[in-house]
Amino acid sequence: MKILFVSPVGAMFSGAEVSIVNLMKLLVQQGHEVYNVIPDNAPHIDKDYLRHMDTTGIKLFQLKTNQWWWPESKTLDISDLEIQASQQKNIDEVREIIQNEQIELVISNTVNVFQGAIAAACEKVRHFYIIHEFPFGEFGYYKDLIPLIDDLSDKIFVVEGELYHTLTNYFTTDKLIPFIPYTEVQERPLKNSTISRFVSIGGINERKNQLELLAAYNHLNRKDIELVFIGGWDEQYKKLMDDYIQTHHLDRVTFVGFHSDPWSLVTDKDILVLPATLETFSLVFVESVLNGVPAIISDNLGHLSSSKFLETGNLYSLGDRDLLSQQMATVMENFDSYKEKQLLDQELARKKYNLKTIYAGFREYIEERTPIVNNKLSSKYARFLGMKFKNRDIEVIGKSQVVISASNDGLHSVYHEITKERMENTGTIIFQLENEKSLKILLSEFPSSYKKLSLIALEDQREIPPVTSNGIDFEDVLVFFNTHPHILFDLSNSSGNQFQFSYEKESDKKFSRHLFNLHEKHKKLSHEYNSVIEKHKKLSHEYNSIIEKHKKLSHEYNSVIHSPRWTIPTKILKFLRIRK
Repeated sequence: MKILFVSPVGAMFSGAEVSIVNLMKLLVQQGHEVYNVIPDNAPHIDKDYLRHMDTTGIKLFQLKTNQWWWPESKTLDISDLEIQASQQKNIDEVREIIQNEQIELVISNTVNVFQGAIAAACEKVRHFYIIHEFPFGEFGYYKDLIPLIDDLSDKIFVVEGELYHTLTNYFTTDKLIPFIPYTEVQERPLKNSTISRFVSIGGINERKNQLELLAAYNHLNRKDIELVFIGGWDEQYKKLMDDYIQTHHLDRVTFVGFHSDPWSLVTDKDILVLPATLETFSLVFVESVLNGVPAIISDNLGHLSSSKFLETGNLYSLGDRDLLSQQMATVMENFDSYKEKQLLDQELARKKYNLKTIYAGFREYIEERTPIVNNKLSSKYARFLGMKFKNRDIEVIGKSQVVISASNDGLHSVYHEITKERMENTGTIIFQLENEKSLKILLSEFPSSYKKLSLIALEDQREIPPVTSNGIDFEDVLVFFNTHPHILFDLSNSSGNQFQFSYEKESDKKFSRHLFNLHEKHKKLSHEYNSVIEKHKKLSHEYNSIIEKHKKLSHEYNSVIHSPRWTIPTKILKFLRIRK
């Protein structure tokens, strides 16, 4: 069977990606042809992910996009029109893949992607969703999209445990199929050590909640024990952690950063601590069990699911830092007994948790030939269909914005953004400043011409003239012939802090006419200039000719008056004149 996956990220740092890449590998081993669509992540491409695709024989498509997830997720600060244009283009591209490769089943990995779901409905191909996310918290935006997701799904695979029980409140149970995410763990010994450490693996961010671990570690007051964080980080959250570490003088805290093989950094004496506020199943915890590493985990819904499935784990109440600190002290002081139990749990988990057993349910439903039910396309899908765009079209839409920035350090200093809006043919933007005295208004990123550009201080209704711009006054309008057209205003003498900027843009046809007229004027001036140059050359030639004639006459004159035939008679005449 030809199966197309639509993936959310295209990187192995995502647990959802890791688990479904393993499913793709299994399907290839079972003789299926597997295809995969991801967003084009250039230049931040995960080479490890690409290697998995290449070595497994999965045909990969990387689509250029401005927003890959549902519009409601609003992961980037771009205009609604730009999102709509980009996503309609991506849906068309996925439809082409389905047609060209004769795809028989489309699978959307995570609830965040939808291009494959709509494309499959348009092409009348079966579609499955794989949901790893709770409809609240970080991914709560999709709760309102559940009717659409239901319409577009023949089957919905949901992570077993608390997530499955939660989603039974939103979907009929005959459509929901529970599954356990799979992560591959090599059977290898951990590094030997004589010193125990606390280790936390995973992205450092608010949802992973590492500040709670820092506070518990500080309360433990065991500065002889090292705390190691392995994983990339959100800059703002990392700063909060750095500030906490500095304030409490925690000198034994280490940040390793992202590592493609974090378990190669863990020793046989380490204790894993995972304080996340929300998980679906926590593959890191699963990996700790399979590696025989004692783990202390918060009692979030995902940890409860994975702990119940593997029948192991040391849970503490999320948010109770004192209890976490006590757990850390208990496991550290009784490490040998906890380690011994963990090694027994490791043996049981390895028997229970293997790829073919875990993903047996997928094979059953993938190979089952059932009628297609995801054919309920109606007017509510209009925003995803109907327009045709190319990458250049979307680039133009994305760059067609009025961006208002301000500064306190002079006209030609660094500006900070105040607001931006999509550029229309005419528009008015009202905005407020604090006490900035310089204003820069970027009029999209493309050349154009404007009949009206007006900035008014609303307090006294006085119009503020621009100080300078990179446009020129031409044919009674302001024309910008270069990219990044902008105007600068000095607000030093303006009243109040509320302003209104209005603009009226000319049509592209009129701008082209200005461009043509300027070109013609340039041609005329060039012709006149060349004519003057030619006249100058002619006059120069005549002047040089006269000079040459003058030189020749001067030479002839000097030749005559200095010759003997001229000088002797001259002397005789002079003598006779004297004698008189």
